Amino acid sequence: MRQFTKQVSLLSVIGLVGCEVVPPDECDGSARQIVEADGDLQEVVDGNTSLALDLFRELAPADENFFFSPFSISMALGMTELGAAGTTASEMKSVLGIPEGESAWHASLGSLGADIGSGLHCDYDLAIANQLFAQQGFPFYEDFVNAAQEAYGAPVENLDFAGDTENSRLHINQWVSDITREKIPELLMPGILTVDSVMVLVNAIYFKGDWMQPFEETATNEEGVFTQDDGTEITTPIMQGEIEEARHALLENGQLLELPYAGEELAMVLALPEQGLSLAEFEAQLTAEDMLSWGERLQSTSVFVRLPRFEMRSTASLVDPLKALGMMEAFEKTLADFSRMADPQFGLFISAVVHEAYVKVNEEGTEAAAATAAVVTSDAAFEYPEFNASRPFVFQIQDRLTGSVLFMG
Repeated sequence: MRQFTKQVSLLSVIGLVGCEVVPPDECDGSARQIVEADGDLQEVVDGNTSLALDLFRELAPADENFFFSPFSISMALGMTELGAAGTTASEMKSVLGIPEGESAWHASLGSLGADIGSGLHCDYDLAIANQLFAQQGFPFYEDFVNAAQEAYGAPVENLDFAGDTENSRLHINQWVSDITREKIPELLMPGILTVDSVMVLVNAIYFKGDWMQPFEETATNEEGVFTQDDGTEITTPIMQGEIEEARHALLENGQLLELPYAGEELAMVLALPEQGLSLAEFEAQLTAEDMLSWGERLQSTSVFVRLPRFEMRSTASLVDPLKALGMMEAFEKTLADFSRMADPQFGLFISAVVHEAYVKVNEEGTEAAAATAAVVTSDAAFEYPEFNASRPFVFQIQDRLTGSVLFMG
């Protein structure tokens, strides 16, 4: 079903282009108020849209369905970039679309994630969480940790990668599974973490929403015919019905359809190439500017829709695709510069970036989940400070505020 569902996977992440959403004080069933976006937020949306298209072209196989979350990837790599410096930082900024006002960009991305995943919405379930899992005792700079916490709401949890690598991996996987309602149960496969791993920066996102106007299950053609680009016909369930609350637009080389979810705050946007134009040809003509302009073209109308019912899962290592986009140094032991994360003597570099995404679309609506993890590894042996009080010592009980010694022995 690649001809149709692959395009869904890219476009379903573009629901909030060009706007800032402000949640109500409490969940009362009303839609959130949408106000004009400031420049920082628009730069975040523009950068994420460009990254979505760039990674889509690097990751999507030629003859298979594919689904991913560029928003999750931006979150995980954005947190990691906070620790980068020099050329490493420049390359990451270029790939992520971070402008000169770096701190404002991080704050806007983090605020957008916190807003979308605030839990204040009543009509759908959407959770977004960030977390830093750090090697216990490793001397990360406090400024870096505080910056990740402030911008992304990412708390730090200490684990023992060096002494208990496998249980650390299982613990992180369980955290991701909890956030994604068990849809991403094993983000980190065996071997991803090593005794030299010092930090894993993780984003997880989960969404479940009902269509504003659901499809009638009785109208679904369980023996529907789907024609692939090469003319091959396959049998698959096809949902169908007239959607009164849709928005539609004709393009020069196809057409657009927006299907809103309950609450009208989020929507799925689908792009269908014109008859005779292959998906590969359509993708080759697609630009980030096109995608950002689609919202202006859509017009409310009633549309008779035929849409495959589908479910898919995609996993990917992002190292090679990110290198292809120009993010080179971060993965090189001798070149990576994460000197804003910890002392350069530790030789920190990114050893892995893994991503997994899941989506299910049926008559009721959509359920989707994704997670991204960036694994930071040390190329230098780290000796943990040891205080072995196995010989005589002096001790005191001190008032920390004034330095007064209350007891001594």
